Amino acid sequence: MTIWDLRRGDADDDRLSPGGRGLRSIILSTLFEFNLLQGALAFLLLILLPALLIGLVPSLALTYGAVVKGAVTRLLDEPYRALAVLAICVVAAYWWGASLARHTLRNIWQLHYTLVFPVFVLVRETVKLIGEGRLHDQSSVTALHRVRRIGTLTAGALIAGGSLLLAVALLKTYGIVSVSLTAAPARDIMRAGLKDGVIVLAFSTVVLCAFRHSWKFRRELRRRRISRSRSPHQ
Repeated sequence: MTIWDLRRGDADDDRLSPGGRGLRSIILSTLFEFNLLQGALAFLLLILLPALLIGLVPSLALTYGAVVKGAVTRLLDEPYRALAVLAICVVAAYWWGASLARHTLRNIWQLHYTLVFPVFVLVRETVKLIGEGRLHDQSSVTALHRVRRIGTLTAGALIAGGSLLLAVALLKTYGIVSVSLTAAPARDIMRAGLKDGVIVLAFSTVVLCAFRHSWKFRRELRRRRISRSRSPHQ
């Protein structure tokens, strides 16, 4: 049975071999093979459009609240018309409220997997490479795993901190940019949707990083307690 050594590339060629060609050659070949049209379409469909849909939710809530408030204020003057508008609002919230919440959560997860997670992996691997470069050749496997766990926690802290700073800066500069979907022009609606989408994505990144890393930290503490409790018996 043949055992392949893939450190110099795959079985067919070595275009993806850092040792065979160098990192600069890999980056240059990747840039030359990059399709600008496909990249623009992927950015539009996978990043820009979900962020816009997420950011339109506050504007949609503002428009819905304005319609309900207007109908309530017209109850005495135009009771039948106001009750009809309120009934339509209730039916719309009943039929499409849960679907809107599911689609919003789906878009948030899509942005996390498309944008946030690749950035997290890049930061994590960079931190791991820096940490592993400081290890000696005689370092144990335990020390290597410790450096990798520290790299994961550090990358999560950096991503969460950067997202929090971005969200706070946008809130201080613009606030929640909610506009009326029935009165505002299309340019203002898109601008408000993108700004609110970035804010929502940043805060969701902070919450997700805090939840995942607190779980990993608790698991690490539990593992250490178990190993310490078993060590005297071994």
